[in-house]
Amino acid sequence: MTSNLLVNSMVNRTHLKEVNLTYVQHLVFSLRLGTHLLLLSAVCLIHALLPFVMTKTVSKNIRELDGVLSK
Repeated sequence: MTSNLLVNSMVNRTHLKEVNLTYVQHLVFSLRLGTHLLLLSAVCLIHALLPFVMTKTVSKNIRELDGVLSK
């Protein structure tokens, strides 16, 4: 019973209409976003080891991504 609730809360069949994108547009956007986040994760790890490099890179990019996702 609980697993059905979890699956139902994760599946939104109207998502593409809600974001006004075709499947391919959504695929490209999501792949680009995922790649960007993976790269930012790597930058974050580098910054953790060397705190004096890339001091504003992650926070600046996260703000930019928030602006894109808030539209």
